[in-house]
Amino acid sequence: MHIIREQENIELSGKELVSISIVNWNGGEDIKKCLESLRRQSYKNIEVIVVDNHSTDGSLEFLKSDSHSIKLIENKDNMGFSKAHNQAIKIYKGEYILILNFDIIFSSNFVEEMLKAANLFQGNYTKNLNIIFLIYWTPPE
Repeated sequence: MHIIREQENIELSGKELVSISIVNWNGGEDIKKCLESLRRQSYKNIEVIVVDNHSTDGSLEFLKSDSHSIKLIENKDNMGFSKAHNQAIKIYKGEYILILNFDIIFSSNFVEEMLKAANLFQGNYTKNLNIIFLIYWTPPE
């Protein structure tokens, strides 16, 4: 509880860039919903990198049409989750990187709260630490 109270008092400068890496493979409507939830974030200094693993469901075409708001890496084969994220990690520019699946839908303050938690952790425990958040969700069967 003590950390949560401290986190509420952290003010963000808005200067810290948060890079977000998403791997897509036949993401259909899920990738659209994910990107829309990222557009609604209260924290606006976000770079979104989408790595498409040779989708064949039309989601690649959607991503190409949305390329003004994302950095798109288009793979000619399905490289798998880890290799595709490594491609994004090689080019990210942010102080922090958030690695996730295409089927995540965020509340509008998610990035802001994660950044506050990261700043609190940095301030209390270490210096010059870039934190990588890995978030993925598998729906129940």
